[in-house]
Parts: sequence; structure tokens; C-alpha cells
Amino acid sequence: MIYWISNLDFSALATEQGFEDADESLITTNLIINVIFFIVVWAYNYFFLKNSGATIGKKVVSIKVVKQDGNDLDNKSALRRTMEVPSMFIPAFASLLLYKSGNIGFWVESTLQVLSLILFIALVIMIFADEKRQTPFDKFAKTIVVRA
Repeated sequence: MIYWISNLDFSALATEQGFEDADESLITTNLIINVIFFIVVWAYNYFFLKNSGATIGKKVVSIKVVKQDGNDLDNKSALRRTMEVPSMFIPAFASLLLYKSGNIGFWVESTLQVLSLILFIALVIMIFADEKRQTPFDKFAKTIVVRA
């Protein structure tokens, strides 16, 4: 989901409009926007999970993330739990870097977007299939989500 929010596809728009000269600068701009967005999203998640165990969205639905023993998250647990953020940006970075190098076309980029959606859906399914409702990132960080 984060992939679509962050991947403002300026390069495809420029190519469709015939602005071949602007293509390189638009791809670079897109990559810079993705890097900045990644840093902001990661910092937001880490800051809120470390300090209160919940982002604003989690607070709205009255849930929070705690360690499996019920204690608040420490630095290590919060850092591990926020590893989901970089994984969500991998398709965006991969498509932009491949496109920039000239080794990607529209269909490959579209395939990466579909793959991102499939991975997101798989994560949602994993939550409901697991008895503790943990994602792989929760298991890695040894955290659970509880009612706040």
C-alpha cells in the first residue's frame, strides 16, 4: 500500500506526454521523493511505536504494539517492528532504479506494482491465519498487538 502512495509515477507520465528529455530528471525526482517519503514513514512509525506503542491510526482504533511479555517496546523491539517499512518500499526502489538504468519497461514496472499488492494482501491474510494475529514482522520483533 505504501508503494502506491510513494510511487508518484512522473517518469511514465513524462514518457506518455513525449517529454523524453525530462524523463531522466523526473525519474531522479521520483527516486528522491521515494527516499524522503521512506525516511518520514519509517521515522513516524519508529517514533510512535517506541514512545507509546501506537501510531495515530492505532490509537484511533484503540490498539497498541507491546513485547510478547506485555512490556512496552524497547529500542530493539521498536526497530525490529519497523522493519516492515523498508520492505514495503523495495518494489518502488527496484522499479525506479531499473527504470533509470534503462532495463525496465512499463510491463515490468506494472508487474512490480502488482507484486507489491499481492505481498500486502498476503500479509493481511497471514494476520488472520495466525492464532496470535502476528505478521512476520511481529514474530521477528517478538511483539503482539493488543487492545489499548
